[in-house]
Amino acid sequence: MEMFSVVGTSVSMGNAIPELKEISDFVTSSNTEDGILNGLMKLGLI
Repeated sequence: MEMFSVVGTSVSMGNAIPELKEISDFVTSSNTEDGILNGLMKLGLI
């Protein structure tokens, strides 16, 4: 949670704890649903 206060864009996985998802700029799908891939695509990184 401390790291999210210093990064430009915070992204959490869909299966993260609710407190982390609340402070995230973007919540992607869970790790079992290709969350990293979906997050990178949403951010235009791939």
